Amino acid sequence: KNFPGCEQLYISLKTGKRVDHDVIDDGELSRFLVEMAGTGIFEGHAGKNLRDMIIDAVRSKDKWQIKRLLDDVHDAIWDDDAVEEGSEKLHRRPWKPGGRWAMHFVAELGFPLKLSGVASPPAPENVEIVERRPPLGDLEDFQQNLKSQLTGVLSGEGGRRCILRLPTGAGKTRIAAEAIVEYWKKRPNGVRWVVWIASKSELCEQAVQCFKQMWEDFGDHGDPLKIHRVWGSRYLPGPEDNGIVVAGIDKLYEYVHNTTGETPGLIGRMLRGLGLVVIDEAHHAVASTYRKTLAALGVTERCDADSDIPLVGLTATPFRTADDETARLHRMFNNTLLTPSVDYEPVGMFDERWKSWLYMIEELTERGVLSRPVFKPLETTTLFEMDKLESEHVDKMRHLDSSLLDRVGMDTQRNIDLFNVISSEANAGKAVLFFGTNINQALMMSKMLNEKKISSVAVTGSTGYGARREYISMFKDGRVRVMCNYQVLTTGFDAPRTDSVIIARPTSSRGLYEQMVGRGLRGPRFGGTYQCNIITILDNIWNYEHKERIHLGYEEYIKSSGIITDGDRARMSDAIRRQDR
Repeated sequence: KNFPGCEQLYISLKTGKRVDHDVIDDGELSRFLVEMAGTGIFEGHAGKNLRDMIIDAVRSKDKWQIKRLLDDVHDAIWDDDAVEEGSEKLHRRPWKPGGRWAMHFVAELGFPLKLSGVASPPAPENVEIVERRPPLGDLEDFQQNLKSQLTGVLSGEGGRRCILRLPTGAGKTRIAAEAIVEYWKKRPNGVRWVVWIASKSELCEQAVQCFKQMWEDFGDHGDPLKIHRVWGSRYLPGPEDNGIVVAGIDKLYEYVHNTTGETPGLIGRMLRGLGLVVIDEAHHAVASTYRKTLAALGVTERCDADSDIPLVGLTATPFRTADDETARLHRMFNNTLLTPSVDYEPVGMFDERWKSWLYMIEELTERGVLSRPVFKPLETTTLFEMDKLESEHVDKMRHLDSSLLDRVGMDTQRNIDLFNVISSEANAGKAVLFFGTNINQALMMSKMLNEKKISSVAVTGSTGYGARREYISMFKDGRVRVMCNYQVLTTGFDAPRTDSVIIARPTSSRGLYEQMVGRGLRGPRFGGTYQCNIITILDNIWNYEHKERIHLGYEEYIKSSGIITDGDRARMSDAIRRQDR
């Protein structure tokens, strides 16, 4: 129920044969469940159901154990009514991973202590006041050049909107944060707010830490900077406050969407004194949630005289799946893409060739800023045909339906091929980041790797915050060889020394594919690797009634990306052409 299809997938991987029914012996099923769920077995909705089942079983077998599980009842009368009341208290009791009662619960029932979960670190405060401390390193010359251009945009030179485009790992956040800190120090009268918007909590926290470091390095002595966290359960600051607001788009949209009346409610606080809006991962900016939120902040979609609030976007992929949406995105940012320029400091260092994305990639790779990728295809003999609804979904929504991904992720031969290549890379001593097709595949692949004595962890959207942080730390430190994930590490994840990225997540989006590739492209100059293997499974997916093969995101990327060598491009292209035969 909680991991549909995992039993069949597990046996298929072990035996190399396809099975279509649940085959694990009931006596082994509980062990299998524990291994699948790991330390989070008692967390979330599924974990609550499991705890309730255990509590009910204990109540019918040993009423005194109910008392011991409560851990807060001593001399109370323990009759049937007390047992009933105590059981209800246990059913209502919240589960805090790694907390005192969670540890007591598993210990009392004789489970391993690790099943109490991984405790999350204390939540950071909504506001941080940052003082200056010893300086950080200087910007690279291309970063300094882009910072100079961004400073000009913030001061109104040649328009007040732009997209700062750099490859993943080349320091977009650092450049923007340094320029914003300088802007804040000499901001015009009346400016009280800078709003930085990101799509994920990891990106938000990354920005907070970067601003903190920048102010410690470049801030005014005796003049603190307030950085407000506004995502998750955190709220907008009060109207009398000021500072840099780092906000999740979902949280801001809550204020916009739930607003009634003539004013945009709480978000209207930003209208008086808003000096700048920054959108991290700016390729999302044309989505309705962003457009409505920007409108509530007083930032029009089109750059015109009525919108004088600077708008800055950061992304490595300033395009959308549809050409008309890409054009709309560029118009929103005044059709201005910042690239290293001859006219900015250091003057004369960068010529017109730097306007070419391909040239910039090659130069940054030569400098060691970016890792040199080696693209390798993983071909599969399986052909997948979408049903009518799945074909209609991809035509309308421009992304693959989850039912198709579930079928692809369950294919026996495909999983065997993937397992073999992951094992090969890991056994060669490489740190491997694996992008799974769906949640079940990511979990099961990690389980099988561990059974083969290859250390692995799995991170999915249901992985708790504390466990996610711990697993990522283990991967960065080399305590695990393979990080299996689904849908959570495409952005906001930094593990510089990744040697191999294995992509088994089919997507029609070139941008999403490029984000996955980018997780392995931090070069040695920034603490990464000189070379990184990018291994992509080339799925053969056709639409309804086998009329046309679906072109996936990696195909467009391979045709036009500047980081892929001619040899790799030829090898990948030949493999793709074989799919049409």
